[in-house]
This record gives sequence, structure tokens and C-alpha cells, in this order.
Amino acid sequence: MSTKTSFKRIAAVAAVALTLGGFSAVSANAAAPTADSISFGSAASAGVVGIAATNSITINGFASDTTTALTATVVLVSAPATSVSLTSNVDTTTAQVTANTPIATVTRTASTLVVTPKALGGFTASGTLSVTPDVAGTYVYRAILTGGFFSGSTANAASPVYATWTLSVSAQAGPTAYGTTITAYAGGAGAGTAATAIVAPKTAATSYTSATAAETVTVALGNNASAAAASTLVAASAPAITATVSGPGVVSWNNTTLGKSLSSTAGSLSQTLYVYGDGTALILLSSVSLGLAFHFQNG
Repeated sequence: MSTKTSFKRIAAVAAVALTLGGFSAVSANAAAPTADSISFGSAASAGVVGIAATNSITINGFASDTTTALTATVVLVSAPATSVSLTSNVDTTTAQVTANTPIATVTRTASTLVVTPKALGGFTASGTLSVTPDVAGTYVYRAILTGGFFSGSTANAASPVYATWTLSVSAQAGPTAYGTTITAYAGGAGAGTAATAIVAPKTAATSYTSATAAETVTVALGNNASAAAASTLVAASAPAITATVSGPGVVSWNNTTLGKSLSSTAGSLSQTLYVYGDGTALILLSSVSLGLAFHFQNG
């Protein structure tokens, strides 16, 4: 496989957000570089699922005219098999646009920055790559230069110059009691409020929908430990939750499978539990505790 074909295939799975930093002009009388170059601030970094990871990018080149553009393209070379974070976004901040304006015209697409110089000579461009991984594992990114400023050369188009960044991502902290919200309310067959008690007749349900449920409980998972911090929990890190009912009644997470103790399906930040009558007296108390399991105490 040719190098050119390989990069075309790699670029199809770009998954990045790239921000270009300020440019600084270098004297045109300085020693001319022998080639354009690009580098990451760190060749390897550690990250956490759901939290943005950043790395600086430095581009060095030489402009021999003001029409030849240099293109920097960031691509995702490899990622964990279960990752679905394959979208990309390249942008510049207001401050960066202001800094770039005297030196170069910068345009962008979803995964590239195209830089056209406004003056001749050597230059250095700096930027920041930001990515938010969705699952634990290893991600490998490349920043590729094509076009070439040096002597107006287009050699980089045939043999790209690139830098590689390896991001090792660990799993998130799990749900916390503070960050998780549990709301219980009467279902279609129930009465009362969570502040006192939710009561339902002992008649067993003959069908299973929200209209025939004695009680409905919604669980919104979060992993923050205080109001000062926002939850960073993503769906891919959301665990299964086990609900157990003591005494009369049965529970269901999907209105299809029912039982005295059932687990939800992992991978959802918001989950709904239904409680149904089973033909015996049913009084549902609203007190609920959450770990990876929570418990109803019925009388």
C-alpha cells in the first residue's frame, strides 16, 4: 500500500478537535529550514474517559511566496474497538484569529487547517489539539503536513511530514450518591407521593406499561462528588443498576422482563424502573439507596 493511499484511509476516521494558536514571524534573513516540520508537545499522554485531553502542536516552515498554502490535517490512526467518537471539529478562538490576522490567512474544514502566508520568510505556528475519548484504551493521532512552504515546494503532498501522539485513556470514576438523582412517583395504578408513601391495590398487573405500574422510579447517573464539580460520566461508563423489591410486588426495567431482583442494561445515564402489583397487599415506601444496587422496602 502506498503511503498516500494509507493516509487517505486513515483520514476517513478523523476524530479530533483542533485549535490553532498564534503565529509568530521569524526574520526572513534567518537561516532557511531544510524542510517543513510539525511536532506535538508530548509524544505520549494520559487521559480519562469523558474528559478533554489536550496537546500542543508546533509547525515550522518557510514561505517563499504568499500563495502556496500549508495544510495541517489531524487524523485518528487507531482507537479502542468499542469507541464511537469518530466526529471531528477544527476551530480557532477569537483571540487566535486576532493573532493570526497579521501573519497568515487561516481557513478550516472539519479536520484541517489551511494556512496561507502574508509575508515571506520563516515562521512558527502553534496550535492545540483537544480530544474527548469515549471509552478506555489507547488512541493514536497523527498531525500531517501537506503542501509545503519551503521554496514553494509541493514535495510534502507526495511524502507527508507528520507527528504522532499516543493517548492512553483510563476508565472514569463510577456513579456517586451525590451526583445521582433518584425520583420516585406513583404509576398509573398507584397513588400518593414519594414524600409520604406510594400505595397501590394488591391486584396483580395483567399488562406491563407505565399506565399499569404501581410506581415509577427514574435514575439519572452522575459521578460528581459536590456541586462545585460537574459530572463527567459518559454513557459508555454507566454501569448496570440492580433493583430489589422486598415483600409484595415485582420490578422491571423494560416492561418485558419481571422479577424480585433485576439489573438494568449498562451504558445508559438515565434509566427507568417500574414496580407492579403481584396480587398481594402492596405499600411502596419511597426511601431508596444507591450503590450499584438499590433496595425497596415494602410493607
